Amino acid sequence: MLLADISGIKYSKRNTLTLNYLCYIYANKIISVNRYLIIIGIFYAVPVFQLVMTYQRFVAQPGNDGLCYYNFLCSYRLGIFMAFNNFISNIGYVLLGILLIIVTLANVVSNFLSLLNIRRQEYGVPQRFGVFIAIGVSLIMEGILSACYHICPNKTNFQFDTSYMYITAILIMVQIHNVRHPDLIVSEHMIFLCFAVIICLAVIGVLFKSFTLWVVFTVIYIVTISFISVLVYYYGQWRKCKIINREMEIICFLDLLVFLLLVNALNWGLALFGLIREPDNFGSFFLAIFMSNLMMYLAYYIAEKIYHKEKILWLSILLSIIATVLWVFSIYFFRQNVAKRQATPARSRELNRECAFLDFYDYHDIWHMLSAGALFVSFLLLLSLDDDLVTIRRDEIIVF
Repeated sequence: MLLADISGIKYSKRNTLTLNYLCYIYANKIISVNRYLIIIGIFYAVPVFQLVMTYQRFVAQPGNDGLCYYNFLCSYRLGIFMAFNNFISNIGYVLLGILLIIVTLANVVSNFLSLLNIRRQEYGVPQRFGVFIAIGVSLIMEGILSACYHICPNKTNFQFDTSYMYITAILIMVQIHNVRHPDLIVSEHMIFLCFAVIICLAVIGVLFKSFTLWVVFTVIYIVTISFISVLVYYYGQWRKCKIINREMEIICFLDLLVFLLLVNALNWGLALFGLIREPDNFGSFFLAIFMSNLMMYLAYYIAEKIYHKEKILWLSILLSIIATVLWVFSIYFFRQNVAKRQATPARSRELNRECAFLDFYDYHDIWHMLSAGALFVSFLLLLSLDDDLVTIRRDEIIVF
């Protein structure tokens, strides 16, 4: 992580740090995650596809139909695919990921044209469109790997379906952070190192289940969250406090302190829940950790905007309403189990249901389609959230 020298930064009359100088320190620094994400995605997807196709050949042989956990009451075979509907329902992730990249590139062009006016360079938050392109690539890869997983879904390859969900959640948090902290940029190598550690933990959690493992995971989890909290709070903050007022204590960032205390309370609660309950589906539990932290960070960001009297435009409000509705329905259909990968094949078949949409898609397929739309609208919300600051000078935009 790079930290700029802020000794020469000027502050507003309220002794509050603003974006005026931070945004120029690494103005040309762009996180080039997207190109690495594509390369790693290809190397990750090819062996995944090879593995699930091997499973597919085995399940086609008599007596092996318990290897893949299909919804046998709503599975349509087409060519090599035993449940083509589960495969094709992931197309929404791919198409909307491509559309997100197109929308982002359009914003890149618009932003470039506006910056031709030298005065415009002093207004609005600094844009890091490279991260949004990476998010679009991640959404595409989520669709591809989810489709691969559903060629032969079982409990040993569930991480194929969730790996890029973790990556997407991290990229969104990086983007939210970069908007107000353009001087603090995490290198792409550090980001991918985090990805590697997270995916390794997910694989270990799926393959090995014991109370000892949960104890080790809980300790690592709590230590990591505590370390990140200290890093976020003190990383450059002490010097900022001394610059603003040499007699002020570090407690001057009270809102950040309260937020981090709430984050720690949430994560300690999740850690203890995992240790006590030992959820069967470790992948879903792991994903819930990332999504909970992402939602809390986004809520903190919006709360800070409101506290500092920044406007929430009608477009952002509309997108947030649409995203909320889509997420509510998505989660509803996700919870309508049509198979259970952690159970025996016989028990899983008892949960099978008839098709729910167009006599072709089951409840889980509807989850794929709705969640793809919910993700896309959520990304548009992030793109437009700070549009109210386009005409605001950067020395008047608060850093939080």
